[in-house]
Amino acid sequence: MSTSRHSERNPAGPSKSKRLLLEHGPSDVPSRRGGLVISASTLLASRQASAVQVPDNVVQPSCPASDTEWFTSRPSWLQVVRHDDADDLLGSSPTPSCARPCSEPSLATAPGSQTDEVDLSSAVITSTWPLHNEEELKLMRYYLENIARRFDLCDPERHFATTVPWRAALCQPLQDAMFALSARCLSRMTTFNPYVSNMYYQRCLQQLIPSLAGPDALNDQDLFATVTLLRALEEIDYPLFGADSRNHLFGSHLFVRATTANLDDGQHCETKPRHLTGLQRAAALVAFRQELYTAFSAQRPANRAFCPANIDTDLGTTASDSTWTNRILLHLVNALDFCFASGPCGTEELISMHRHLWTSAETWFKAKPPSFDAIEHAATPDKKLGLKTWILSDVAATGLLNYHLLRILLLLFDPLRDCSVDEQDERIKQEVVLLIALANGNPQCAPNFLFACQGIAMAGDRFRDKQEQEELLDFVRKTDSLHGCNSEKTQKYLNEAWSRSKPR
Repeated sequence: MSTSRHSERNPAGPSKSKRLLLEHGPSDVPSRRGGLVISASTLLASRQASAVQVPDNVVQPSCPASDTEWFTSRPSWLQVVRHDDADDLLGSSPTPSCARPCSEPSLATAPGSQTDEVDLSSAVITSTWPLHNEEELKLMRYYLENIARRFDLCDPERHFATTVPWRAALCQPLQDAMFALSARCLSRMTTFNPYVSNMYYQRCLQQLIPSLAGPDALNDQDLFATVTLLRALEEIDYPLFGADSRNHLFGSHLFVRATTANLDDGQHCETKPRHLTGLQRAAALVAFRQELYTAFSAQRPANRAFCPANIDTDLGTTASDSTWTNRILLHLVNALDFCFASGPCGTEELISMHRHLWTSAETWFKAKPPSFDAIEHAATPDKKLGLKTWILSDVAATGLLNYHLLRILLLLFDPLRDCSVDEQDERIKQEVVLLIALANGNPQCAPNFLFACQGIAMAGDRFRDKQEQEELLDFVRKTDSLHGCNSEKTQKYLNEAWSRSKPR
């Protein structure tokens, strides 16, 4: 119960809320906007519930009519944010200039005085965001609660969860991309209409394609975010295994141009971009991970133009968790080159390169910070592949998952093979089991399951035990149902591979 609203005023001094304003000033007290949609019945029920807790000798105050009028006739989203300078809009969420705390009424009423009654039974409180119906509200909520996390794996500032949504209120293509992605995920996992995603996708492309070719494309951070979301939409339909190695995700040239422009003073672009904003850097890192994902699935080298140039790769220096994860991702680029590049190489050179890659990966694993250590290891009874490894953060889990994917590659493409085939297969299978354990232990993050499925697609044919095979397929199907990935080719490949081998 709030002491400032339901207790008698202290005549000796100002209330707690007023003291806070006097000490810190209005600008230091966070303002609070209403939710997207609040029904009148909800407000009345809430008010009645609060009234029950008021002592008999204290009259519950009502909000002044002026404040009620302000609340029910709030300005639109565009009116709210247009007062901000352009530079403010680049970095932080706008705050309504008209936002003000409700004036504090007297909490005790003199005998015989009357309190104002405000009838909210017919009040309609609408959204200040440009959302037009319940469907768009559902898509926005799904993006915020389920999708944004996929992009912010290595971003401590969480740009796709905190910056992209409010920027989408001012940028129609960005909003359409958000809704298209949410609708596609929902349609793959539920009975949600799949044509809704196509409608938003086509509308987004109509406005986006001309912008991609424009001279200011590299300076448009909304464009970077929009392309990143559309690439993720394509990723959903991208097979976990057996993809066409010639295919690349939409808008790849935008990130390639941004990288080359920063490296060679803009010789490859019409207009040299300014220093990348936080959102642009976040989008570029997502594009880098998307390139690794598609390269691994297609079994081809990754395009190095996507590699971030400002990552400290010195394993002897202290760095943030995101830097440590990006270090192993850059090392995975080298491993993909080693495994799938077509250049001629002698046996001795191959052995030397492989040894260097393996040693570097192990050095990373031993030097990684304690925040990458598992909080808990657990096992599921009656399951051979039911391990669960709980990790502190998404960024640490991402680093560990890619470390194990890298080891699978190097074990599969070991030119020395200093052990028997069965021993090699056991080592590969152990890496797959660890991938599954990391996904099961951190189930709220969809990319964890996608990384694990990539390992299964790459090395699942090594499993000969029938129960293990069934558990692998169950895990892949679970990933489909929970996160809407495309695993049909993977399931078909595994079943065909297992049918040719003798079960154990």
